[in-house]
Amino acid sequence: MARLFTREDPKRMHATTGALALLSFFYRLVLFARHGTSFPTWEPLPLAFATVAIHGMLHVTSFIPHVPKARVMGKPMIWPEFRLHSAVFGLRHVFATALWLAARRYDLPAFTTAAVAAALVHGASIAAAWVTDKYGSREKRTTNSMAYPPSADDDGIRKTKAFYARSQFAATSMVCSGSPTLAFWPLLAIELAAFMMTMVRKGKTTPLGYHRVYTAALWWPYVVVSAVGAARFGLASVAEPELYAFAVIPAVLVARVIAYARRGLRWPKHAVLAILTVGTAAANFVVPADTTTPRADCLIFALGAVGCLSLPLYDVAWMRRPQAPPTKISPNKYVHVGG
Repeated sequence: MARLFTREDPKRMHATTGALALLSFFYRLVLFARHGTSFPTWEPLPLAFATVAIHGMLHVTSFIPHVPKARVMGKPMIWPEFRLHSAVFGLRHVFATALWLAARRYDLPAFTTAAVAAALVHGASIAAAWVTDKYGSREKRTTNSMAYPPSADDDGIRKTKAFYARSQFAATSMVCSGSPTLAFWPLLAIELAAFMMTMVRKGKTTPLGYHRVYTAALWWPYVVVSAVGAARFGLASVAEPELYAFAVIPAVLVARVIAYARRGLRWPKHAVLAILTVGTAAANFVVPADTTTPRADCLIFALGAVGCLSLPLYDVAWMRRPQAPPTKISPNKYVHVGG
């Protein structure tokens, strides 16, 4: 256990905030399982803000430990560009969660909150682009050039990259969803990715272990959305009306369509983000929060189950195979050295 700590964090500030962040995730998970929301209205607002602020402090204290300046292309290990990207997008979700908590408590104008959420989305994108230009590479992007284990074939890598891209767009949509629950949960993947990279660096896990944990963390918000679909059938309960609206349009359709527009059609980034933010905000006004008709309920549940749960599992099916020594050297795969 001692090897998980570093001498560069002598006061254990980053380790302590990391442990508190894990407790925060567990607390929010229990609340969602019991009450259909990770942020129930009866929870004192200062407590909600404090637990969310822990995740902001985690990203601030992440700059205490030293990380290698050069990216190691052979393994998924943390480097300065990734740490900055993690902080940018992590803080985006911290502020978005706080925004929707305040909007719900103080009944803030819908147009104002939607504009602030859009500013968070575009501001984070601009900041991330600046980080890439200063510390990274436009060709070898953080996620697109991530190392993969030899058990991943080229088709599996292609599908996994597509799943990662769709999940990133879905997380962006969650920023504008109007729901503190959905704005919060993408933090799980953002923070676990950095943690697992540290575990790879310390030899505590393998690249395959990193991709499995990161994929599971990306998949969890889709479980939340699918639970909303189940609530339409009376199989679960959801306490946030905003979750109903999000379950129909942005979660299943927008993330896939927008991801294709950006990756396949090469639409301008900020144009795609504008469509995404406006589409998500509009869903809260267009889609009814209560149960509609049985036929509509079946359609919603089918879209949620197939689009949110089944397809992602198909995309990452190669991760069920155990990691084995490579048979050939490839620049985008982990190269096993030694016995």
